[in-house]
Amino acid sequence: MSTIFDEILERLNDGLCYHADVDGILSDSNLKKLEKTKLRGVDIQTIKPTSQIIRPTDEEIRNALREILESGEIQIGETNLDTPDYLAFVAWHGSVDERAERAIKSVRECNDSDRPYAYWLCLRDNVDRYEDIAFNTDNKT
Repeated sequence: MSTIFDEILERLNDGLCYHADVDGILSDSNLKKLEKTKLRGVDIQTIKPTSQIIRPTDEEIRNALREILESGEIQIGETNLDTPDYLAFVAWHGSVDERAERAIKSVRECNDSDRPYAYWLCLRDNVDRYEDIAFNTDNKT
């Protein structure tokens, strides 16, 4: 597995992770790549400001989430305040690609203050429950 998987897995040993964790790990990785480029004598800042270069793209986040979810060890979803002192993790249903795309959509739809919490990650063994699936009652089989 890659560095992002290992870092997320390590953080999940202490509890839940959220979008800001994934974003931060990818930003750090992009910054390291930028520093290597600068070491080769290329001033990349003449092309784009550093902040634009190190921010992960939707595609980078999507690919990282796919890798994380394909392991089967980690689930993605949201949290609900079940009691005043307990935050429950509710895992999303769907294929790896569907869940990764849902996370990207959640990030895009959040306002700036909520964006870090657009989705959460949890070890499979620590999932409290899976979201309900609405079944079509009009099936005529």
